[in-house]
Amino acid sequence: MLVSDLKVDDEYIIVGPDETVQQVAKRLLQGYYGTALVRAGKEIVGAITMDIIVAKTVVEAKDPTVACAKDIMDENVVKVNPETDIKNVDHDIRRVRPSAVVVCDSASGDVLGYVSPLDMMEALQSIVQS
Repeated sequence: MLVSDLKVDDEYIIVGPDETVQQVAKRLLQGYYGTALVRAGKEIVGAITMDIIVAKTVVEAKDPTVACAKDIMDENVVKVNPETDIKNVDHDIRRVRPSAVVVCDSASGDVLGYVSPLDMMEALQSIVQS
């Protein structure tokens, strides 16, 4: 099974590095989005989840109307292409423990999607059942 077999164009939003944490949190809560990918130019430079927002703003007492995405994002992001085998993605996740797995076009580098934990669980379950 390849990454291209997954539905990766949902469950995430793209935000800019200078958006406030409050703006990011509002956008995450507007839909069923588990992750905000932080993009600077064409490059994904980090990821933010609600857990990260809580840990980096509430726990550390940062003002979410002042702190920006770049101030709290987790830079540990794995990038894969649609032709990547799911078993390789699973290996990278176990080895690196990224905050997000981003799918990028092999040629252009454009963001095509995000492999969510649910996507991985369903993919691995289907491999086991095969």
